[in-house]
Amino acid sequence: MRNFRIKYYILIIFFLFGIACASAISLEDAKFCLERELIDVLIKHHESILDSVFSENPSQEWLFWTVEYSKQIKDAELAAHCHYNLATKYNSLESAVQCLLLAENRI
Repeated sequence: MRNFRIKYYILIIFFLFGIACASAISLEDAKFCLERELIDVLIKHHESILDSVFSENPSQEWLFWTVEYSKQIKDAELAAHCHYNLATKYNSLESAVQCLLLAENRI
């Protein structure tokens, strides 16, 4: 019986650890990693970053951060998407120009 409890507790610990590893990265953590060029850590959280950016109403701060991130990973399509959202949702003229320039280079 005692052996069963130990296995049960170990299983719970692994489950909680898995949830912690699979969680989304916060903007503060993402900024920290980008400032210190920890791109490998950001790549591991790439899907959660995309989920934040492609959500219905991404924050302006996430979009600006993702533009910088997209430069580091050389993803022009992601940068164009962020600039488009910044231009249309937050009235950023500079982002509108950047979006057009990125679109011109993709054609």
